[in-house]
Amino acid sequence: MKKETGYPSIDKTHLKGTKFFERHPIIPSMTFSQILDLMFMLQGNHNIVDCLDLRVDAKEFEKDSLIIAKSLLELGIKPNDIVAVSMPNYYQAIPVFKACNMLGAVVTYLNPLASVEETKNYLNLYETPIFINTDTMSMYNDEIKRDTKVRNIITMKEKLRNSRDLNQDNGYAIGNNDSVDFHELERIAEYQKSIPMKNFGGKQDALILYTSSSTGKSKSLLFTNENLIASCIYLKNSTHVPKVTPEDSRWMNVVPFMYPYGFGASVLQTFLSGREVILTPNLSPSNIAYYYSKNPNLVFGSPAHLELTKRNLPKDQKIPGLKIYLSGGDYLSVNQSHAAIEFFKEHGANATISNSSGTGETLGCSTNAMNIPYRPETVGQLVVGPDYLIVNPDTMEEVKYGETGVLCTSGKHVFKGYYKEPEMTDSIMFEHNGKKYYKTGNIGYLDKDRYFTLIGRASRFFIINTLNKVYCELVQLVVSNIDVVDSCAIVPKPNEESLYKCKAYVVLKEGVMPTKEVEDYIISKCYETFYDITTQESITLKDYEIPESVSFLDKLPRTASAEKINYELLKNMAEEEYKTEQKNKIKTIEKKQQRW
Repeated sequence: MKKETGYPSIDKTHLKGTKFFERHPIIPSMTFSQILDLMFMLQGNHNIVDCLDLRVDAKEFEKDSLIIAKSLLELGIKPNDIVAVSMPNYYQAIPVFKACNMLGAVVTYLNPLASVEETKNYLNLYETPIFINTDTMSMYNDEIKRDTKVRNIITMKEKLRNSRDLNQDNGYAIGNNDSVDFHELERIAEYQKSIPMKNFGGKQDALILYTSSSTGKSKSLLFTNENLIASCIYLKNSTHVPKVTPEDSRWMNVVPFMYPYGFGASVLQTFLSGREVILTPNLSPSNIAYYYSKNPNLVFGSPAHLELTKRNLPKDQKIPGLKIYLSGGDYLSVNQSHAAIEFFKEHGANATISNSSGTGETLGCSTNAMNIPYRPETVGQLVVGPDYLIVNPDTMEEVKYGETGVLCTSGKHVFKGYYKEPEMTDSIMFEHNGKKYYKTGNIGYLDKDRYFTLIGRASRFFIINTLNKVYCELVQLVVSNIDVVDSCAIVPKPNEESLYKCKAYVVLKEGVMPTKEVEDYIISKCYETFYDITTQESITLKDYEIPESVSFLDKLPRTASAEKINYELLKNMAEEEYKTEQKNKIKTIEKKQQRW
């Protein structure tokens, strides 16, 4: 018997019990459009999208995609052109992707809430020839055509959002600088009798999505067809999705398409699994009950969406079909997970809460928390298929099972790169034993059962006295599990003596009052050893990791996507607090001097 070394990349102990085809999946060199055609053929015709009052089956989707492809071809779209779409998560945005994929063009989903200036910046970056928006933004169409290289603007009227009708009795115009209505695409498509049958292959660029960074500064992520297919296959193999039944066929998406979690896992993965995706455009407190009335079996959610659900779902509304609530985008504490389980029980659902962790650069394909034994202190098991390394962030040397380091991954699921940012792309890649690895930035440790315990983000640390590093998520984990705390965020606060100290922003559990006594209690509990009953690990914070102060908030601020905590805003708040304290200190000294 071969003696174990303790290193995951050598022993691969975490892969015991997995099947050969899971460890060595075949990733076909096809376009995603071709994969969808194949899957729909194998699955038979079935409903694939539920959006507002509109339900669309696979055949209808294929027809709509072909119409859009022919119309785009007539409007002059070419392979590698980038088509920009700015709309909420409406059904119509999905066949646009398939249509462009058929033509070898690239789709990017822009933030529909962005300013016109930000939108124009992206359109100029991509030299976009065709821009698809809604009539909310159509008032800026002339300005956009003037300030960008956009040739044609296709506008979808709000009244069309509940209709598949792409053909209405209106006139239209074609040519440079023309604008057309989305419902006129069928008329335009009549000029194109067929689509050139060309296999662009797996290496063809297909999609540009965006990071939902905690700083609010998004990066453009470029994916090839191969990246999209590999991510979906890895996830599908690892989640062990059961055969489709009426009881588990409806999966709800709540994240904007512009993010990998919102379009990759929540839409493309749902299609390949033979399920129907429930879309939630313009999600708000007022319509949360409406979307849950569709009785989803799985929700691709987030801590922010979970909070929205808990605050706004009527107490008497039942959702008996819900089996899995998958939390991505940010981490749910153990307290939050248990509270969510109890909340869903009150609404008639015996649901599992699954924490998962993924990065935009791998289309969310990193860990899986579905259909595996529940371990809330972890973010689930590493997805099977890619190669992994856990490395020391300072030396880049591999660490053993149970030792903390940065998670790195290699495989066809890793994105092509940051758009027009080769240096930035190179900065997160490195070679190991002849393979190219991507540094996810997720710090934690791997056990032999393939579970990954997330400690923090490599990018979220600060230095004390130029010597000691404080990983914010480690402190956050401890504070989040204090009995009076619902959720929290840790950021650095300037300090005269040690550069920085930990600052805790805390949301208290319902019924707990924000008093000085509660603040003192939270800080005192941070000195105690936190014991994780799931992993049987103990965490004892060092003195310099203990929060210096605690501020109470009704809710944690979120980034524009509402999926991640806005740490940059909290950091600025801590800096302003420090400045105010310094000013008050100076005033106090001046008053004393005056008295003297």
